[in-house]
Amino acid sequence: ALFVFVHEIAGTVASAAIEDNTSPADRRSGAAARYEQSAAVRGGALLLERTIPAIVPGYMRYYLQTAGHEPPNDPRAAFTRTFAIPDAVRDAMARQMDVILGGI
Repeated sequence: ALFVFVHEIAGTVASAAIEDNTSPADRRSGAAARYEQSAAVRGGALLLERTIPAIVPGYMRYYLQTAGHEPPNDPRAAFTRTFAIPDAVRDAMARQMDVILGGI
């Protein structure tokens, strides 16, 4: 339940990062919409890395299994490949997570 909760919380940050870091042409073509789920999943991992890093591999394995992949012992590379997003979106989410968590 925690993994799904974190994913949902990160979805808000992911949506804003996609909106700010994609072009109008990306939005019209649907490319930006295709990043939504992957960005929310990746955002959840970013949030956990900053708050409960010990459970990040479990989170990654859970979402790899949900996507129909057999997770390896070290799921990081497979996770990043499966839930690919542009670097600009990832960096924007990381910056926003730092701002949000900096106040806690």
